[in-house]
Amino acid sequence: MLCKDPTKAKEYNTAYRAAKPRAPSVLHRYELYPVIHDLLELPGNPKGNPKSKQIVNTVLDTIAAALKRGEDVHIRGFGVFRVRSRMAHGADLFVWHEPGKGTKALRIRTLRAAHKFIRFSPATSWTAEINIARGFPLSFYERRTVSYWK
Repeated sequence: MLCKDPTKAKEYNTAYRAAKPRAPSVLHRYELYPVIHDLLELPGNPKGNPKSKQIVNTVLDTIAAALKRGEDVHIRGFGVFRVRSRMAHGADLFVWHEPGKGTKALRIRTLRAAHKFIRFSPATSWTAEINIARGFPLSFYERRTVSYWK
């Protein structure tokens, strides 16, 4: 909501925008290129090195190919990508009339078709680290994992 009074608009709108929650930052694929470049100490420009691009793209493409085949991808210490499926929802039967031909047919109509989706489950140690960094209380499993790894 913006202030319409021109004398107070600047202060009000600035305070409103500052108090608004911001979207979380996002890590893009191209931001991984310099990290891989520095980690492997590759020669050349960190942002434009084709070797670091090839490594990142190969890893992500391999994960995507495994998910397309319906396989789960387990990355120890990071998490699990699982392919899940949902059944059709809201199906009903109705009689289909075709007036020109004078035929009737029984058809099934669905409101939501069956489909597959990807579910990511982060590793417990990873979620514990995130919760500790943000100051949230840990669950029983996270406390057990943190005490185990220390």
